[in-house]
Amino acid sequence: MFTCVLLLLTVTAGYRAKEVISPYRDVTFATESENVNLSCKYTGSVRSLHWYRQYAASPPQFLILDYSGSIIEAVPPVSGISIEHRNTEKSVDLMISSVKVTDSALYYCVPFERIGMDLIGPLERSAQGHRFPLVIVDYATRYPEAVALRNISATSVSGLPPTNRRAGRTF
Repeated sequence: MFTCVLLLLTVTAGYRAKEVISPYRDVTFATESENVNLSCKYTGSVRSLHWYRQYAASPPQFLILDYSGSIIEAVPPVSGISIEHRNTEKSVDLMISSVKVTDSALYYCVPFERIGMDLIGPLERSAQGHRFPLVIVDYATRYPEAVALRNISATSVSGLPPTNRRAGRTF
């Protein structure tokens, strides 16, 4: 039995008012097992384009990104997802192979150009010895991440890996 899948692509403004990311289509319908391409175009210059999926009453889920030509997948990778960034056309596609009913969601194409960071603490020491949460927020999606630190010396903060392992995003 075939079921229609509703896929939405949102319009997201870049961090500068003149830069806009917009979908080619707001709604895409597909039948199970079809391959689906969601495409968006942008103005200005963008180094990093991320795709997120959001189910009702859930936070956005990072899927994949193109960071200056390097493809970075979510950890663990989302099966059946790939990305194609056409720089000369200022366009990026999210390809979903063999779509399923569970792929029905809201999809975001966003630049990851600006983040906010703040250190909190010192708090009471955790069982693992952590006292300082480093909170990181993506301005485009407002999605927060936190990294627990034992201390806030320049060495410990600058030594953080550039990619958050849980979401696979580059900070």
